[in-house]
Amino acid sequence: MPKIPQRLGLWNWKPSRRSPSKAWPQSRPLDPTPPRPCLGPWIKQVPDKPCSRIWHCFATMECLPRVWPPNISNPSIMSAEPTMSDSESNRGSTPQEPVRIKGMASEAPDRTYSLLTLASGLPVQEDHPVRIPQGIVEELRIRHGHLLEAEVQQRTIRTRRGKRQRREVSKVLQVEHLDPEVHRSRPSFEDLVPIDPAPRLTLEHEGGPISSRMIDLFCPIGFGTRGLIVAPPKAGKTTLLRDIATSVAVNHPQVRIIAVLIDERPEEVTEFTRHVPGEVLASSNDMDLETHTDLALFAYARARRLLEAGEDVLFLVDSLTRLGRAFNNDRRYATGGRTMSGGIDTMALDWPKRIFGTARNVEGPGSLTMLATCLVDTGGRGDQVIFEEFKGTGNMELVLDRSVAEQRLFPAIDLAGSGTRKEDLLLSEGTHQTITALRRRLINMKPPQQVAQLLKAMERVPTNELLVQGGRPSDGSQ
Repeated sequence: MPKIPQRLGLWNWKPSRRSPSKAWPQSRPLDPTPPRPCLGPWIKQVPDKPCSRIWHCFATMECLPRVWPPNISNPSIMSAEPTMSDSESNRGSTPQEPVRIKGMASEAPDRTYSLLTLASGLPVQEDHPVRIPQGIVEELRIRHGHLLEAEVQQRTIRTRRGKRQRREVSKVLQVEHLDPEVHRSRPSFEDLVPIDPAPRLTLEHEGGPISSRMIDLFCPIGFGTRGLIVAPPKAGKTTLLRDIATSVAVNHPQVRIIAVLIDERPEEVTEFTRHVPGEVLASSNDMDLETHTDLALFAYARARRLLEAGEDVLFLVDSLTRLGRAFNNDRRYATGGRTMSGGIDTMALDWPKRIFGTARNVEGPGSLTMLATCLVDTGGRGDQVIFEEFKGTGNMELVLDRSVAEQRLFPAIDLAGSGTRKEDLLLSEGTHQTITALRRRLINMKPPQQVAQLLKAMERVPTNELLVQGGRPSDGSQ
């Protein structure tokens, strides 16, 4: 086939002089229009496109005149005007009206922020989430975990692949149920000054469990306590955690309760959800690793934002051991490159230690009290390593004893091994002296005998105040 000259158009093309027999008839005049680019090279690049579609593209771009090629057998195919898709037709239209959306600000690994809607208290991951412009993030000091109410608008953006539609926050109406200008004056978590836990979170109440009375005497909890519940399997740690949450809800209704269950049994999740008066964020053991770690980080961010807002928060974690396992098996966080004893990555416990260390009492309004369980005597070296990493990092330690639980004595508390740092700040002077003397009397007994003697005394005396006074009511009656 003769070579097509690039300087000629489609209709004024002529074969070369070497093949005069194939020239156009002399009766057909040449097109007087100026030369236009040839379709030959472009057709080779898109061999799968029909000729009619190629012609429509060029006619739409006004690259060639809209005349039909003489060899088109079915011109009705090309008689209709080219149609545009819905997305193409909206590009030149007026912007849509903004829509109000409530959700949580989420920070991506590339430091960009998006607005995720909430379902059952948890953020819903979307393929194309609502983007929060960086200017709004910096102006209003928005951080990961903030609850927002904003106006969202559809906008057209240019990318390397062309134009596309994206939902974007145009205006923030509320941040944590406050005006954005009021929110800007709040201090950040890093600016808060931590102090000793105080005053005491009283758990004892009428009709409450005996475990609450025991904890009030031997392991008092204050606002901002960072407590560790050390327990072997089947010692009743989950039940004890549930009793603490119920007692706090009765005596301190202003405290926000957040219970985080990681890799827990499904029936325990149902039990917690039905009986704990607070937010229960749970991932059962039939879910994947990413769900466990993402849930823990979401709860961690929410607790920090609530503390910045000046609220009192009770944060319950069951358990730190399973949380450490999840972060150790998640390749996104186990990036240390070296393995410690028990198969624990050197960086796997970085985030669990951050989560546990965020509990504190601060100067001014607000406190974050955290009680987390930790498994021991499981037979696994990795669980022992996780416990040793957290041992000594809290200011309260409640130890459960297997021998007491085997005799069906609950709560199975090891009174000698349990205690609170600076408990004199939480107890009155007389109560502190009485508890110290009681500890000295019980120290020579075995743990089952200690719990049995204390249970008998508490059944005989209805309140801790009377027990501290030696069982003698103020009116002198026995």
